Amino acid sequence: MSLRISGGSFKNLHLNTPPGRETRPTSERARSAIFDMLRFASWGGETLFTGTVLDGFAGTGALGLEALSRGCASAYFFEKNAKALKALTMNIERCKMAEKVRLFASDILRPPIFKKSWGMPLPNLIFLDPPYGKNLIPKSLAALKKAGWLEHPDLLIVGETGEDEIFKNVLSADNLLEERRFGAAMVRFWHPNKS
Repeated sequence: MSLRISGGSFKNLHLNTPPGRETRPTSERARSAIFDMLRFASWGGETLFTGTVLDGFAGTGALGLEALSRGCASAYFFEKNAKALKALTMNIERCKMAEKVRLFASDILRPPIFKKSWGMPLPNLIFLDPPYGKNLIPKSLAALKKAGWLEHPDLLIVGETGEDEIFKNVLSADNLLEERRFGAAMVRFWHPNKS
């Protein structure tokens, strides 16, 4: 599978993808549309791309690296699969972003307690694109909240699930900003800390 950064300073840079079907990268078309919405929607804007991004089920790192390409200052990546981790590490190096990245070779369902001593701020933008049908977005958010990762006042979360998946105790009419279907995927945008 050919995978490229769709915009920003790394535009058209080809990314490594792991062999097999264990990872399912967001398509370039969907990724481009997601980032256009983040930048141009009434609830989005340029300031989203001046902070720190967290790519929670990183795979190739396409979402987090796209955010860095478009201006984010730093990024956290979580990936536990060895093959995906190898591709992700190569992609970070290819983008020359190692100094702006903290990579956790671990499951986001067991994140470390957030530490200011790492020298990187709390994320203001989080991408969660887990395997479909396993209710992993609510589980990962609960784990991140317990570990102190969700405290940025302007935090915006982008979650991708199967089109028929719904998750309770995460979204409400008050904090859901928008949802968009891309083929078999449903992408939702919300502010967890605003009501």
